[in-house]
Amino acid sequence: MAAPNAQTTPLPSASAAQQALGLWNPAAGWYDAPQGEQLITLLASMSRSGTITSAVQVNPNARGVTLVLNVSSVGTGNLTMHLNGTVVAGADLTIAISVAITATGDYVLTVYPGANGGGANLVVSAPLPYKWYVSIVPSDGSTWGYALYALTYL
Repeated sequence: MAAPNAQTTPLPSASAAQQALGLWNPAAGWYDAPQGEQLITLLASMSRSGTITSAVQVNPNARGVTLVLNVSSVGTGNLTMHLNGTVVAGADLTIAISVAITATGDYVLTVYPGANGGGANLVVSAPLPYKWYVSIVPSDGSTWGYALYALTYL
């Protein structure tokens, strides 16, 4: 069986240690090598209108993610950031939704098992699924300027 990308190594079976560490991916049939923290540009900076969804991200072994939405120009109404995961049988699950965004600036949403916090940034205690994506949802059809970044954590 061929691995889907260069970041995975196919193995005939998983050792007990690989299974205990959560590195064996039984659905795919290969070992996911630890990758450490990764900074990902999900949406490059530009003006947009309407709901925009990032590409689906494949998460070999990260436990959580911090999303940063950098809003450079505002429209009317507001934006919300939605972190979604694809789970068993292709069903989508909403993991977190940000507060309504109405001004320029950086907006942070962190999802990590056992995390807690609050204030201006949203922190959710939940694991990051194997496949996840982010949607930016405006309340109307106006144009907003923004970029979206993600930092994954082991």
